[in-house]
Amino acid sequence: MKIWYWILDTLYQLRIRIIALSELPEFINRPILNKDALVVVMVQGFRSKVAAGRLLAKFLVSCGYPVITVPELGNNTMSVPEGAKTVADKVASLGLKHVILACGSKGALVGKYILAHYNSQGTVKGMVAIAGAFGGTPLVRFIPWRPYRELLPTNPVIQELQKNTAINSKIVSIFPKYDNYLTIPGSSRLVGALDNVQVPYGGHNVAGFQKTTWEEVLKGIKKIENLSEQTRTVV
Repeated sequence: MKIWYWILDTLYQLRIRIIALSELPEFINRPILNKDALVVVMVQGFRSKVAAGRLLAKFLVSCGYPVITVPELGNNTMSVPEGAKTVADKVASLGLKHVILACGSKGALVGKYILAHYNSQGTVKGMVAIAGAFGGTPLVRFIPWRPYRELLPTNPVIQELQKNTAINSKIVSIFPKYDNYLTIPGSSRLVGALDNVQVPYGGHNVAGFQKTTWEEVLKGIKKIENLSEQTRTVV
């Protein structure tokens, strides 16, 4: 059965590559005129173009949320700290004040790094992660290329972020019932998360294409919104 997940997920990975060849639709990256608006910033996974998330972006836009991407990330093969700074610089350059990150796979490491190191002003209210690579994956141990080896569970950045559980309360983690890339059990599950949600699909890439997942992303955004509102009320 797990072999079938690998086959199916490979087909979805191919679908991502095909989608990424096309230009971003006009509804993404529209100028944000209201700097006080809540903006969803999408951060793609490892070796993925921003266009790969267009279906989720279209869904979120249809639900009333402005969505922007960070083309400067390229294929997201830069280091996690470099990627985090790139996203944080983009948010700052646009003058945004209220941001929720929607991140996939390695993008979730970038997002958590932002929450840990580039959020002193509290601009980023939280993150919704899909198949977040929080625990890394041992599958990359035989690939002698730095961007892959950064995803080893023993990588110092992954170790640091795993130890930082204080910011998990700002994260909603959504993951498939079986992840063929993140083979360590519970790799995407966070202790003390705002929510951990398992969707009924198998496959690292498959989950991101399902409407059920998109609906859980929307629920996660609303949970972070509510948490942010409660925090402002208390303060």
